[in-house]
Amino acid sequence: MLEGVLSGVKVLDLSEDIAGSFCARLLADYGADVLKLEPPGGAALRRMGPFYHDEPHPEKSLFFLLLNLNKKGATLNLETSAGQAILKRLAQHVDVIVETYSPDYLASLTLGYDDLRQLNPSLIMTSITPFGQSGPYADYKGEEIVEYAMSMIMSISGLQGREPLKHGGFQAQYEGGLFAAGATAMALFAQQSSGQGEHVDVSITECVASTMMA
Repeated sequence: MLEGVLSGVKVLDLSEDIAGSFCARLLADYGADVLKLEPPGGAALRRMGPFYHDEPHPEKSLFFLLLNLNKKGATLNLETSAGQAILKRLAQHVDVIVETYSPDYLASLTLGYDDLRQLNPSLIMTSITPFGQSGPYADYKGEEIVEYAMSMIMSISGLQGREPLKHGGFQAQYEGGLFAAGATAMALFAQQSSGQGEHVDVSITECVASTMMA
């Protein structure tokens, strides 16, 4: 069996959405050992259709199945002291954590990047949010159509003289996940040289907006 370019890299995937799951899936596709950690009720993506044979079931979401190939899985309740302690122990033995929580949520549990890098200075944390970790919109929630519209790409779609029109699917989410995976790979390259990790801050809106550059 051929080894991937990221063989030996260990990743914790805490995400519940398309962007974060896609990011970690890409890392897994290139050989990383990825552990998907879901909350006790299962990741939100499990409840997203379409479902296999049109049967709504947490084990049959096609989005969840597609975006979590090549990963191992477990559940972990970060709202408990036991769960927080487990994550801190795991963080000492991995290279990357991918997360998509609201800014400052993990820090409120003493699980933010500044907390975990004290335990593992080489740790890379990739945080994917609608608008990034800082700035006037950082604490706002965002959905696919919001990120797509605010990135300006809807201004060039649709019919002339009519309202903007969004393209189909979840292109903003996939772009965010793709950019995040690329940025994480670059952080891993730097980690090999310096032994130091970093916090990779990915704004989905900015990722999509960058495609407007001529």
